[in-house]
Formats: sequence, structure tokens, C-alpha cells
Amino acid sequence: MKNFFLTFICCSLMSLGMSQVDQKVTKDMNEVTMKKNAVTMKKNVVKVSDFLAKELKLDKKTKSICLNAYAEYAQGVSLMLKRMSNEDKDKSLSSKNATMVLMKLAKKRDIKIEGVLSKEKFKKYVVLLKHINQSDLSFVKTQKK
Repeated sequence: MKNFFLTFICCSLMSLGMSQVDQKVTKDMNEVTMKKNAVTMKKNVVKVSDFLAKELKLDKKTKSICLNAYAEYAQGVSLMLKRMSNEDKDKSLSSKNATMVLMKLAKKRDIKIEGVLSKEKFKKYVVLLKHINQSDLSFVKTQKK
């Protein structure tokens, strides 16, 4: 009978010990995912600025201003995503608040870009924004009717 209880206690302790390791692995995987998202976001910033430069026929100075505006936007988005991933530490950033943060960042970015573009180019820029996913700066595939 003593052997049964000792075996049961040892198995219970081992299973509890193994479950603690899994929590650390998920945190590490979350950090790796966040780093990959940040790298992808940086690559997408360059693609978006090249796309805008080609479509709007921007000069080097205007293209660099657009690149800087989108880089600041991407940095803000990745910071917001990092805060959302740490939900247990900071519960103040809900999905509604995240949407508001995205809107504020986009408005700040658009104001910077509007300052260097003419009215015609800015109207075309607003139309071109429909081809860009605002959450990760990837291109949206439009369906032809």
C-alpha cells in the first residue's frame, strides 16, 4: 500500500513539474512570433513605400518622408501588438482600444503624408490605401467582377 501511495505522489509531482515548463515555452514562442511579425512589418513598410512612390510618381525626398511616416506607423502597430500579447499584465488594451490606437496612428501618418503631397496626389493616395491592409501593411488582393 505504501508503494502505491509513493508511486502516486511521484507521478503527481512529475506531471506538475512538466506543466510548468510548457508555460515558458509558450512565452518564448510568443516572443519569437512577435519578432517575426516585426521583421515582416519592416519589409512591408519598404514594399508599401515603393508601391506609393511608383503609383504617385514621388521624388526621393517625398518618398523618404512617406517611408519615415510608415516606419513610425509600423513601430506603433508592433508596440500595440506587443501590449496586446501581454494581456495578463495589462488588461487596459482591449480590441476596441486597439482599433482606436490604429486609427490614431493612421491619422498621424496621413497628416504627415498630406503635408508633402498635392491635393490630387493625396486623393489618389486615399484610393490606394484601399489596396493596403492597415494592420500589417500587406497588400489586399482585390477581386475583379
